Amino acid sequence: AWVVLNTEGFSRTLSGTLTGREASAFVGGGVSVECGGREPAGIFYALTHEITHAYDYTAGITPYVEPEWHELLAGAPPWPEPRWEVWRGYRTPRPEHDFAARKKLSFYGLGGGPKLKAAEAAAVYDALSASPFVSLYGSQNWAEDAAEMMVYSATRRLLGSSCRVKYNDPSGLTASFEPGEAASARAEALYLRLSGE
Repeated sequence: AWVVLNTEGFSRTLSGTLTGREASAFVGGGVSVECGGREPAGIFYALTHEITHAYDYTAGITPYVEPEWHELLAGAPPWPEPRWEVWRGYRTPRPEHDFAARKKLSFYGLGGGPKLKAAEAAAVYDALSASPFVSLYGSQNWAEDAAEMMVYSATRRLLGSSCRVKYNDPSGLTASFEPGEAASARAEALYLRLSGE
């Protein structure tokens, strides 16, 4: 497996890299990420995330990383659609883990650009905090979920705490998001399984 990394990750902080990703989901941004203290360069995020995908391709964390790749190798779509943890399909979580804003997620200008307004951030992150996902990015499909869980656990080990997403609540005050207990427990379990701790 090959991993291609953007060299911008060497000149940005982890906070800056995660802010770029998170803000790209909202029209006009309005969202930031703070990792605090002595944080690594943004390449830490890219390397951890992409290496998890590479491991998933070669050793298999999830049923498959990309449907197109599975179809190319198998000659047909998987049938029946496999399940993995909280997912009933590649892009479809079990109904009790889904939330409305998930269908409007778009990052880095892909898929026609952002579809969420900054004013929706509080509701979006409230829904995310009740879900088993550590990030909006990870809620897109099971491959991104696995990669984001590893980033979350590795970051907590490195910094001693998780990064916080900052946004304005409906009253205009600054609020923050950290993953809920279910999401943290899933991430920790995956990290321990893959790291052999």
